[in-house]
Amino acid sequence: MQTLINSQLLIYGDINYTRAVNYEHKYNAPITLNFGPKHQRTKYMLGAGTCDNISLLQDGSYIYVVSQNSGLNYIGLEVINTETKQIEGNVFLDSGDLEYPENICFGILDMETKEQVKLLCQYLD
Repeated sequence: MQTLINSQLLIYGDINYTRAVNYEHKYNAPITLNFGPKHQRTKYMLGAGTCDNISLLQDGSYIYVVSQNSGLNYIGLEVINTETKQIEGNVFLDSGDLEYPENICFGILDMETKEQVKLLCQYLD
């Protein structure tokens, strides 16, 4: 997996979000991921908030978007297939999922991003 640079791909408060392939009306302009060759980029709306720590990993045609907020104790994953231009799946875990030692996701906020992706992908199956 390759780590992508957020500043080259993410637009915070993107007022042109209506051009996203997964467009749905929002009252506030969301964060979008703009991926692909220049002048041919595909725009995807993300479910991340402006205070989230966002990490982008690419593995072949898949982009894994990890958004976490340690202060509010949650983490999310969105899996984007850049070939089909679809969001293949998403997972959101909040404090109710993360605070109990018996859960497999316990301590996930302290893991490296690649380990977080591996663990969160188990919830997609």
